[in-house]
Amino acid sequence: MNNINFGNVKKPRESQREATIKAINWFINDNKKHFLINAAPGSGKTFCGSMIANSLIHENKIDNVIVIAPRTKVVDQWTKDFEFVTNRKMMVIKPQTAEIIGDGVDVCSTWASIRNLLDIYQNICNQKNTLVICDENHHAAVDAAWGHGAQGAFKNAKYVLILTGTPIRSYN
Repeated sequence: MNNINFGNVKKPRESQREATIKAINWFINDNKKHFLINAAPGSGKTFCGSMIANSLIHENKIDNVIVIAPRTKVVDQWTKDFEFVTNRKMMVIKPQTAEIIGDGVDVCSTWASIRNLLDIYQNICNQKNTLVICDENHHAAVDAAWGHGAQGAFKNAKYVLILTGTPIRSYN
């Protein structure tokens, strides 16, 4: 795929550009479902994820995006950055009240919301071609607080983009 759509990001960092191109090729050309980006905090993973989503939207590979982030402050960052890159608004789901704020076809919430809204996430992934972006994916580990919900909620997503600034550890 040669025509990557970076949205409103005029000059992405080289690492963002490279990761976006690799992810799009991985999803579309290699027909793979999961892609991982492990980069330092502050390196632009949110913009990179938004650029990947924008390219998949413009290639008509996905209908919508679900972003799951660790904290409400990060959810706020996602909604702003995603709208800047894609010109699409995100709905925000507040975990304590299951209140939906805003309008749009894309959804952003914290990992804590998964347990209470499992059916909603499953329905979205079952009915539409959905990209799920898991920000700080270690929160979705099966033994982590929200793991069982995440495993069920997103199993039918078309694509899953995993973003982390936490190194993957091995205890061999």
